[in-house]
Amino acid sequence: MALHEPDRRDRPQTPGGPDDDRRYGSEQDNPGERADVVLAMRTGDDGSVRLLEIPRDLLVVGEKGAPVRLTTTLLDGPSGLTDSLCRSLGLGVDHVAEVRFPGLRSVVDAVGGVEVTTARPLRDTYTKFELPAGRSLLDGDDALAYVAARRIEVQQPDGTWVPDPAAGQGRSSKGAEVLRDLARRTSLSPARPLAAQRLAWATAGAVAFDDRVSPTEVPSLLRSFRQLAGAPTAALPVAATGTVVPIARLEAGAGAVVEQFEQPTGAGSCTARLPEARRP
Repeated sequence: MALHEPDRRDRPQTPGGPDDDRRYGSEQDNPGERADVVLAMRTGDDGSVRLLEIPRDLLVVGEKGAPVRLTTTLLDGPSGLTDSLCRSLGLGVDHVAEVRFPGLRSVVDAVGGVEVTTARPLRDTYTKFELPAGRSLLDGDDALAYVAARRIEVQQPDGTWVPDPAAGQGRSSKGAEVLRDLARRTSLSPARPLAAQRLAWATAGAVAFDDRVSPTEVPSLLRSFRQLAGAPTAALPVAATGTVVPIARLEAGAGAVVEQFEQPTGAGSCTARLPEARRP
């Protein structure tokens, strides 16, 4: 599952206009599509669902064998993303669900917002996004800012603000948090047909599946999405490098984490090329 801003070369003008560029980056900054949040979802035979958070800045093996950031593999389409996960982590993927930011914003607004919890106040002075400590109900715009903000600062007990060291790698965690609460809120009662219709229209424009998904598979995929509310979540152990372009490298133990998400897929056999991703 990939959350991302649509190709900025094709993006229609929205009421956000320049404010959206400020929050998520301009066309000149980031031409084309990139994955901002990457989550691997596994569904068990009993219908249970598990999530694996994969950092967007993770160094993976590119198509030509050179190291590239995972976020850029979506420039080659969904297959570019899944192929890189296969050859880098040994993680096979059957299907890809792409959730574009404007569509996610519409779905969040359609369900009346999503709730997130933060241990300390957060802010991004560049985007003017602020969040107090504790629980907060976010509308679509603020939910996107929470997931995609690039310059998050955390308030310390003495009142000072410091850069969040996990800001870049935390996108997957924040994305998973938003999606879990969104899944919880999408179970609408039949007694609310207007709300259900609004949500259906919003969801239709928010999610795009890969070409291998048949019409008969869509209902089961959507049922799996609704199970995200209580899904256990694992994260890859990575070390972030504080360079101009953020980079995350796998640490020891990553193979054991990925092994928990192995299951037969239509992707065929996958072998991890990254040493840290090899199975113990």
